[in-house]
Amino acid sequence: MTTAFETATDLKIADWCAICWPEQADGSLTEEGRVANAGALPAGIRRRLGVFERSIVRCVLGLVAADERSRVTLGSRFGNLGSAATILESLAAHSPPSPTLFSHSVLNAGCGVANQIRKDRSSHTAVSAGPRTLHGAMTEAWLQSADQVCGMVDILVLIDAPLPVSYVALEADWQFGTCIGMRVERAPSGSLSGPASGLGERGFGALLTALRAGKRNLAFTGRDWTIA
Repeated sequence: MTTAFETATDLKIADWCAICWPEQADGSLTEEGRVANAGALPAGIRRRLGVFERSIVRCVLGLVAADERSRVTLGSRFGNLGSAATILESLAAHSPPSPTLFSHSVLNAGCGVANQIRKDRSSHTAVSAGPRTLHGAMTEAWLQSADQVCGMVDILVLIDAPLPVSYVALEADWQFGTCIGMRVERAPSGSLSGPASGLGERGFGALLTALRAGKRNLAFTGRDWTIA
């Protein structure tokens, strides 16, 4: 019996971009690739978004043309835990939380805002799978790309912001402070050659290093995705 991944196609990264948080809290975010300018977000929406959602939106807008429809897969192990922590602190202090903060604490909120700005009613999916988040999100993006809708663009965004101080000790081994956006396309299985590198289960740092080195080919091998 043949399983889905024994006949699976690979994914080619047609374009990518990234936003990285600085190691020091007082530093500025760094941007790489086709990150949309902050001015691409309507001022009213931009003011209401935190850095987490704004990073997702800017990556999506940078990788999709105005006349294209985008199908977005978001992967994040912790989501906007900063907003969630603030809401919990408000509740503990018997103070009503901000409705805007509450709505943006939902994992896929950034994807929804990107679609709202683009007036795009296409679907978006959010994946959170513990240390397997990167591999789970790539698998979801591959599954979504099976639906070959004319003119549809597949976008994969991986993001985890630095954790609030009170949560850092719970997952000190996970890599934080990275938002990576990728425009992915299907390719015939085995057509993408070159020595492959594993992506690990510690966050998105290995992926970003590979992208900077010019690697653009994703392939599913056994139980993990690799890049070459």
